[in-house]
Formats: sequence, structure tokens, C-alpha cells
Amino acid sequence: AAWLNAGHAGDVVYGIMPARAGMGHHNQWGAYLCAWLMVACACLLTDLERRLAAAALALGLAALVASYSRGAWIGAGLACAFLAGNLSRPLRLGLLVLALGVGGIVARGPLVPPPGSPLGPDGKPVLLGEGPALWNRVAGLATPGARGPFYRALGREFLAAPDWGRGDAGLKALLARITPGLPVAPSERKALCSHAHSLYFQLGLAWGWPGVLAWFLALAPLGWALTRGWTSGAGKSRIWAAALSGAVAAFLLQSATDFLLVHARGAAVALCWGVLWAGLRAWNGPDPAP
Repeated sequence: AAWLNAGHAGDVVYGIMPARAGMGHHNQWGAYLCAWLMVACACLLTDLERRLAAAALALGLAALVASYSRGAWIGAGLACAFLAGNLSRPLRLGLLVLALGVGGIVARGPLVPPPGSPLGPDGKPVLLGEGPALWNRVAGLATPGARGPFYRALGREFLAAPDWGRGDAGLKALLARITPGLPVAPSERKALCSHAHSLYFQLGLAWGWPGVLAWFLALAPLGWALTRGWTSGAGKSRIWAAALSGAVAAFLLQSATDFLLVHARGAAVALCWGVLWAGLRAWNGPDPAP
């Protein structure tokens, strides 16, 4: 399948190419899948097209693993936490065991190499970057990598001019100025120079705190609907409210580690939010079910 990969060499992570399904980047694909999974879960828990919902859930989970997007993995875990109260006790226990297992891998990842890892020049097993790709991505959840010094530099720049920012052109010039001095690999510098890799830093550095405030004001109607769904809803309407809350929370959390709108894929996420909002309104309206 080498010809399929032509032109996408920059998408290779730890020796594999993450699934992105035309989304421009695997992190955008993962962000969409978090919202997709919440739609599937809400349909499944409210007995709406159960067979299709179960198939969508299985395919979505498989695609989420194939995305290799660590931010999306964490976001999906947060989204599922919103639905935990609507699950049966055995299922909650199973999810808890799974979370503890992943937590154990993350905790020992930087210390213990996976089975079959190749040996380095010193004769010791290579910890990260050379072993099984999926194991490395999960273990890498505990390491900030190049993002740590990059975010610290962006934080200092934001505090230096928090009011109105630098504009889009000023942000690009800023990234071109600070990335050459970062203690990261040259390949990492090339990726970091494209954008701020955080929605909040992207808005804050380009447009100051008013830009960040405007983003959250744009979500205010959605927040109002969720508040009404949680306070006045009951039964199935609360399931849709929990699913929509989880989808939004997953996106906001993952946005801290990437600029998810950089490839203009926010419409796909918003479509899932709209479906969840429609389900919330349908079960919370005068009729008991849509």
C-alpha cells in the first residue's frame, strides 16, 4: 500500500500512519469521533435504532484507536464519564477496570519497555519511539514531549501582550521566531511552526483575551440548553443532555492540546452536536419521545 501513502510522509507517527479519513489530520478525525461516539451512545441508551447505534459505536471505537490521537483518547474518556450514571453496574465496573488498566500502562510506560522492544546502541531495550506503535502512543500519554517547552514559551508570550494579541500575521511571525530556539528535534520544530497547537493559545496570541472570551460566548446558547436539560429534564432527556455535555467537554479538553479548527473540520463536530441537541429538545419537549 506504499502508493496510498504517497505525499503523506508527515503523517507518520512512531512508524505508523494514523487514520484521518480525509479530515486533514488524525487529531481532527479523533475529535469528530468523540462526538460521533456520544451520538451512538445516546441512541443506544434511549433505544433509538439500537442495531445501527451498536454498529456505529463499534466502528467508532475501532476508528478512535486507529486515529492514534492521544488527545481524542483522553477526550473520549471524559465524555464517557458524563454517561457513567446511566450505565448498568456491570458495565460501569468494566469501564473502571479498563481505565485502571490504561492508567497502569501509562504509569509504567516511561519506565518499562514493551515486550519485544529492540535494543539500543547501549544494549538496553528502547523505551519509546521504536517499539509497538500503539503501546508507545498509550505510554506517551505520561510524557509532554515537545509540547511542554513550546507551551511554556507561548504562555510567556501571551502574558507579555494579553489584551489584543498580535493578529494572524503577527502570530505566524511569533511562531517563526520562538520555534528555532526550542530544545526539540528539527522535525518537531517544523510542525510547531505551523500554528499554536492549542485553540486557546491560538485565539489568545492572535486576538488576546477578547478572542478567547468571544469563543466561549459563541457556546453560550449551547450551555444554556445543557443547563435546562440537566435541571428540568428527566429520564431519557438527561441521557441526551449527558451525551451532549460529554461531546462538548471532550472537544474543549482536546482543544487545549491542538488547534482543532485549523483544517476547517469543526462543521463535522458541530453536526454531531446538533443531532445531540435535537435529541435533547425532542425528549425534553411536550412529547415524551420523538
